[in-house]
Amino acid sequence: MSARLSAVVFILVTLVIGVLIGALLVGPMVARHHFSNLEKLRTREGFASRMEQDIRPDASQVEPIREVLTKYASRFEAINGQYHVAMAALADSLHQELAPLLTAEQKARLEEGRRRAGRRLPPPGGPPEQDPGPK
Repeated sequence: MSARLSAVVFILVTLVIGVLIGALLVGPMVARHHFSNLEKLRTREGFASRMEQDIRPDASQVEPIREVLTKYASRFEAINGQYHVAMAALADSLHQELAPLLTAEQKARLEEGRRRAGRRLPPPGGPPEQDPGPK
């Protein structure tokens, strides 16, 4: 192999290794940031703040828009908490009905899948303690 071809191969291999290392290091940070943003949206303050950022109200609109967003943010938070409770109950029912049909090995795999899913998802926020607002 000529010196020029060796240099090109060396540069390409170095580039590929750098891209792989970068992806391995940055990927988990991007995922954590994404889940952190999702978790913030589950709160009244995070939801209202995000909506306000998207709307970009002018000075005369800030207060009235903030009032409406705060009112609805409470409702979104309440529904989100109810959703997670309902989904957990449904998953429990599914697992109970499947249990008599599965072998011990299948039950173990199902339970492991459930544990993995729980680690991937940000923990749900519970229903708010305040009134969810107008109906």
